[in-house]
Amino acid sequence: IHDGIKDALVNGNERSTTLVMKSVGNTERVYKNGVAKEVQDIERVNPGKIDAIRHLVSGENYRKSFQESGDPESSVWSCGVVMGLI
Repeated sequence: IHDGIKDALVNGNERSTTLVMKSVGNTERVYKNGVAKEVQDIERVNPGKIDAIRHLVSGENYRKSFQESGDPESSVWSCGVVMGLI
């Protein structure tokens, strides 16, 4: 895992997460960032339509953030509220 992601986890708190993909029945708790907000906004307009958010929740985006860029703002990635205890 890239140091940028580790830093985001250490510097975050229990309010640094949010839920996405509720409308498609696959709710996931993720790091709260601009991409997560965009997913939520699209879900409000297109509930239940995975094709509308697929490009944002792709595992390839997650992989690039964790292994290449280390940018915690560039993708939707799973984390829990326990990050507030780190």
